[in-house]
Amino acid sequence: MVSRISGAVFLGHPHCRDEQWLRLSVDYSINVFQTSFTLKLFPSAFHPLISRLIPAQRRLSRNLKDAETIIGPIADEIRKKNAGQTADVEREIPGSLLSWMVHNSDFKVTDNGTLAATQLILTLASVHTTSMAVCNALFDICAHPGTLRPLLDEIMQVLDGKDPEQLCTQDLSQMKKLDSFLLESQRFNPPILLSPQRVTMEPITLKDGTFLPKGTQVAWPAANILMDPNVTFDPEAFNPWRSFEQGNETSPASTNAYGHTSEKNLLFGHGRQACPGRFFAVAEIKMILARMLIEYDFRFCNQGCRPKSLTIDEMVFPNPFAKLSIKRRNEGR
Repeated sequence: MVSRISGAVFLGHPHCRDEQWLRLSVDYSINVFQTSFTLKLFPSAFHPLISRLIPAQRRLSRNLKDAETIIGPIADEIRKKNAGQTADVEREIPGSLLSWMVHNSDFKVTDNGTLAATQLILTLASVHTTSMAVCNALFDICAHPGTLRPLLDEIMQVLDGKDPEQLCTQDLSQMKKLDSFLLESQRFNPPILLSPQRVTMEPITLKDGTFLPKGTQVAWPAANILMDPNVTFDPEAFNPWRSFEQGNETSPASTNAYGHTSEKNLLFGHGRQACPGRFFAVAEIKMILARMLIEYDFRFCNQGCRPKSLTIDEMVFPNPFAKLSIKRRNEGR
């Protein structure tokens, strides 16, 4: 589902529904993670040799070739369609991201192979983290069933009789309780424990005198900061309306919106290098949850409890073996 939504922006219609591309966009991310986790087990000096022995790395090479066979004809079609237009007209056409890349890239990434690789990297950055956020949100709704009615009431109030398919950006920004719920869900189930992660490009001396040589790896304990009682009151309690109440009482609502960054919330990074696609991801998550909560009921199978997330190095994943029972609501309910 997330792959289709992202593909609608990245590739446009009808290519976002190409089953081969959807499968490829998922497989590529899995192979990247498997390759990365395997390489981390060995010193970097051995990576060139070890990488040749990793099956996932060989699958990555095939993924890139398959991507070019899919993206290449689409890019050629875009070039042919706009061959007679001036550069100024092309820049005004609000097409897909791929269309923009073909006509406006300043980084010489206009050959089909590079375009395909770039599209795969975009799916790596957008699909899995967004999917994990939706999964964790559904798990938390089932674990805290009292949150469903307030969330659903807010969604229906924002829609005000409109069809859910007509949700727009302005509607999504009005879902303050959903913002608050998602922030709390992410606080307990972050996609990564250390964020942001950086490498010093030149020697740096910090204010306290700490010296960081060039090439030093630096990371912030984003997950621990959010669970610090000096940052979050009663951090061990799941309070879905925490930021909603804080926004109403002490600070502008925008500073408590899902996707907002600060020194206290670093999961999307912070400053000039904060995640550039975070608001796109937030819009996807809200649209998916709004539609699912309107049309379906959810519960854990066999009256189970919330499945614990799995951690590999600093990465955190929803339990892939967890199952939910999903039932479409009766008409008029």
